[in-house]
Amino acid sequence: VYQAGGIGFFRDCTFSGNTAAVGGALHVINSTSTILGSTISGNTATTSGGAVKFETIGGGASKSLTVTSSTIAGNNSAGTGGILVEAAAGISALLNIRNTIVSANQNANLAKNGASATILSAGYNLANSYNGAVTTGSTDITADALIGPLTNNGGPTQTHALRATSPTRD
Repeated sequence: VYQAGGIGFFRDCTFSGNTAAVGGALHVINSTSTILGSTISGNTATTSGGAVKFETIGGGASKSLTVTSSTIAGNNSAGTGGILVEAAAGISALLNIRNTIVSANQNANLAKNGASATILSAGYNLANSYNGAVTTGSTDITADALIGPLTNNGGPTQTHALRATSPTRD
């Protein structure tokens, strides 16, 4: 999905099995967007942003991407397999993540490029590595998510079920 300009809102979606040059599942450009309660898994970008590439380019106002209560796992890229935030000079790009699993993506789970690219944890996130791209809070966990395969676990879309020993439980 390519989201440019305006506002994008993705709720209760599963993005899986997609391939693109950048942003295997989503490529968000100069847009303020939200991903809520969604699963982004098994996508591939040949260069960067296996799951999502969020970027600001050209002139314009600062933009943000908010990811809440979602799972971003098992995505692939030669660069960042998870979410790449890239900001052009003078235009900030802010990624806010909360209550989200970002785990087991090839290379980096989260990465940023550009002086005004920022990744902010709003708490309760789990990643097997934050790659130094985000300052984690006391409620964030660094561990293997211990999730099952992408499948129908009952609900409107396919998801990754939490295994009994997953640190995300409770």
